Amino acid sequence: MVADLCCKLKAALRLMRDQTCIAKAFISTNKKNYINNGGFSKIEIALLRATAHGNNSNDNVDSDNNNYKLENEILFLVSDNPGSVIFLAERLTCRLAKTKDLRVALKTLVLVHRLLRGGSRGFEQHLRAAYLSGHLQISLNQNIKRSNRLLQFLNNYAAHLEERLDWYINQSGKLEPVVVEVIQQKLHHLHQFDGGNDNNNYTDRESERRMESLVMRILKYLHFLDSIMNCSPFDLVLADKNNKGLAIAALRSTLKESFQVYMSLWDSVVTLMNMFFDLPKGARELACDVLKRAAKQSQELCNFYINCRGVIEEHHNYQSNNRQFVLNYPSIDIITMDHLMAMEQLNSADDSVPPFFTFSRPSYLSSFSSSSLIHEGCGDENSSLQPSLFSCKLETKVSKVWVVFDD
Repeated sequence: MVADLCCKLKAALRLMRDQTCIAKAFISTNKKNYINNGGFSKIEIALLRATAHGNNSNDNVDSDNNNYKLENEILFLVSDNPGSVIFLAERLTCRLAKTKDLRVALKTLVLVHRLLRGGSRGFEQHLRAAYLSGHLQISLNQNIKRSNRLLQFLNNYAAHLEERLDWYINQSGKLEPVVVEVIQQKLHHLHQFDGGNDNNNYTDRESERRMESLVMRILKYLHFLDSIMNCSPFDLVLADKNNKGLAIAALRSTLKESFQVYMSLWDSVVTLMNMFFDLPKGARELACDVLKRAAKQSQELCNFYINCRGVIEEHHNYQSNNRQFVLNYPSIDIITMDHLMAMEQLNSADDSVPPFFTFSRPSYLSSFSSSSLIHEGCGDENSSLQPSLFSCKLETKVSKVWVVFDD
């Protein structure tokens, strides 16, 4: 009885605090040190409403519609005022740094994520610039005291958002790391500068740049997925009902992006394995190291998706609604260590082979294709999240006679 009364009093105080902050923002519209049309004040009001202390669970249709409405309002106000992205970044930083309420902090992080996903390319660039300049800081108040498990999820989610700020959405609607875009621009300038010189030096430099771009892309994909896997769904199991719904909404957003990044990762892995035997020896050793990391992560990612599906579906079944939020998990292709060892053996044997021996690309590398990904739901246990193993055949070319050895 007393505990319930205390909870109700705390909730009332939080709502009163929100209304006070919004009233202050309204009053600041008439201050002379603000811009004439009060646009910055409107941004702050929308931000306060989007990150209020309310107990909406954030995993129902009405709550999502309200959040998207506030998000679109913020994006509209930001696009209508010069320099407003810096102001928005500072307000988000202040909100995160001052609040001691775990729910408000989580709402603010979710808002940052949704703004990144819903904003234009120009908004993304300005928000990233604000992050690099220090105006936007994803740092939480150290005095937040709630469930330790949920606080751990909150910290990992904040760390993932810092990684997410180094990515952008390209014209095809896919997530790409910014560093790869820089390398591609260098390749374009190199082609323009040396395009007329048809010589081996230009070809070698272009090949090195393309290899560098591919390896950097794969490493960034792996790091991005690692940051998502740190957001363990088991940290949400013991959370209270209201905060758990909001945390699962945040987890769903990260999972949707991880599906897309995984598909891009697999396409890049396929490209690297298909070009493996066309690379010089040093580059092949680097490729083996990168593929080892991808092989190790593939099994971890498969287990992570299985755990996420279990926790999210259990929560939705408990809520007995919101079936429209079921996610379409991809199938995960597993690279076995046996195949990587075979590639390393072929690479090391390259120096000891007589001149009349030449190695050709193994058939299992030639058969790799991104079409092996299955983009369907998780309802069928046999069709999704199942590791698909690669068949392996080794081919050796002696003169013009082909001999195929089966394992």
